[in-house]
Amino acid sequence: MNARGAVFASIALVSGCDRVFGVHGAADGGPIDAPADAGPIEPCSSITMLSDPFDTDDIATRWPTSYATNDLTDKYLVKDNELQLFNLVPDGHVIISSPFFFDFRGKKFSFKLTDNGSLANNAGQLVFSLDSTHFVHDVANNARRQRHLDIYRFGTRIQARATTDSGSIAMLADLDYDPTAHAYVRIGLEGTQAVFETSPDGVAWKKQGSTLYDGMDFVQVKFDAYRNPLGGEVAVSISDILGGVANGTACKMNTLVDTFDGTELTELWANSVQNIATMSVGNGLLHVDTPDFRAAGTPSLAVLASSLPYDLSNSEVVIDVVQPLAVDAAKYIRFAIGEYAKNDLQMTLTNGRLTVLAVQAGQPPGSPLYDQLYDPATQHWWRIQNTTAGTTFDVSADGKTWATLALNVSTTPPAIGLVTMAVGSGSPDPDEARFDNVNSAPP
Repeated sequence: MNARGAVFASIALVSGCDRVFGVHGAADGGPIDAPADAGPIEPCSSITMLSDPFDTDDIATRWPTSYATNDLTDKYLVKDNELQLFNLVPDGHVIISSPFFFDFRGKKFSFKLTDNGSLANNAGQLVFSLDSTHFVHDVANNARRQRHLDIYRFGTRIQARATTDSGSIAMLADLDYDPTAHAYVRIGLEGTQAVFETSPDGVAWKKQGSTLYDGMDFVQVKFDAYRNPLGGEVAVSISDILGGVANGTACKMNTLVDTFDGTELTELWANSVQNIATMSVGNGLLHVDTPDFRAAGTPSLAVLASSLPYDLSNSEVVIDVVQPLAVDAAKYIRFAIGEYAKNDLQMTLTNGRLTVLAVQAGQPPGSPLYDQLYDPATQHWWRIQNTTAGTTFDVSADGKTWATLALNVSTTPPAIGLVTMAVGSGSPDPDEARFDNVNSAPP
């Protein structure tokens, strides 16, 4: 399952927002309670930004969607508390990107850049992006938001740009690059402005430019080091991302609440994707339609994915599968919590059978923990719950009385992960699945 690159990972985060945003459903019974042994609910905040001190060489944890044009020569590695990017092949890219989106409302992002002179004489460039291109509310026509803030470092220049939904670009700053005065760079939002700042030490900042900007909500973080076809080798280093300090507490998974009472998906699901299949909200339900795939020539897929990661430990996530797809080996519904390339917990319905799977990082999936015929009358509420005893996969007829299908104690649950519901079909028969009550207790 892949939601914008299978956006799962365990990462260090910092927090700057003191409430859970976009919560719905209190009128319908309120959020699902945490497991009985969870203890008091600890304060949490919506995750606001990635931070990385680069104090370990485990780049795959925080940056699992990294990419190099030529894996044999182009490199990315962590060394001496720096992220080092090397382009040894002409016309090559080394791209490091975050797996999650982060809440960026009213925030700024800073880092230290060292290019070792390798970007002089237009040998190549480093592009840093805060990308807010994602699936957004107008799901009927697959609208996508395309805002992003970028920093370009090339030749003798350093530039900062702001791009709007329409694709228009405002230049925040275009400066002669000074490796001392511009050692640290920062870009972000300040009131109604997008701003770009520089600093010699990461403490005293100078505003270099700004423009009126309509804001950004959730962003993905990306560094792209590029070598020109005729350029020399490019070697750049990134360090002190947001000072390299991580703090804050991710919200428990049961605080993600949606009863789909509006007419569109909310910001809770900005990470969602749809390919051929379409998602819409109406009559208090999430509708996922899968058309005949033959016209498009590819199976249809829709993934409802939470914008932000949540903490499963001593918590739970619930969804009501109001109407599954028809019994067909080419159709499936998958409910999952996961970390990219790490632990993944899944409940999957396909061809009339409900299966449960716990995937351990670096291990093959193994045998299902549960695999039986599905009963839509008694099993349409699904729950993944973590307690001190382990992680259970449960079903219910009414969302109140639960039956445990499987208990998993051998696989570490995702410490922080996305909540996803995927609907896919490779069948020529059009179909529709319907969902309701994400973590909302029935009345």
